[in-house]
Order: sequence, then C-alpha cells, then structure tokens
Amino acid sequence: MALRIIADRLLQAAQQTKLFISISDGQPKAMPDYTGDLAVADMKQTLQEYRRKGILFLAAAIGQDKEVISDIYGKENTLDITDLKLLPARLVQIIARYM
Repeated sequence: MALRIIADRLLQAAQQTKLFISISDGQPKAMPDYTGDLAVADMKQTLQEYRRKGILFLAAAIGQDKEVISDIYGKENTLDITDLKLLPARLVQIIARYM
C-alpha cells in the first residue's frame, strides 16, 4: 500500500523524471496474511502498473532477503547496500544516471 501511495504522489509531481528509491531490509510482510508468494506477486504487479505510467524504481537491499528484493524489482533495478559505507556514493551514481 505504501508503494502505491508514494507512486501516486510521484505521478502528480511536476518533474519529468520520477525516480522511486526503496531501501529495505526484508521482503514484504505488511500484514500477517500479506507475505510470501502473494506479497511478491502483488508487488511485481504494482511495480509493472506504475512503470507503465512512467515511474522508475530502484530498490536498495540490505540483509538476507536481498535475493527476494532483487526478484521483485529486477536485478537491474536492485542495489546491494550490505556495506552501508558505499550507499552515498552509489546513490549519487544512480541518481546522476537518470538526470
């Protein structure tokens, strides 16, 4: 739900490039009945819907669930930031790519 709320706000923004950066330490588990394959499928569908509307997504993954995060967002849209010291430089590089 948070993904949809923020993505909807981005759609209303005047800026031409709309980049959504998600930093996560785990796979989706918003509610007891929103986990596993159900949550992954819903996230993928949501991302696909908003990508068609022009939003770019980048997921920065920390921890043991990075593979699941990569599966959801796509390998090319996932940044492994297990080493947090690299985060600032990596984010600047990625943001510059979209400018």
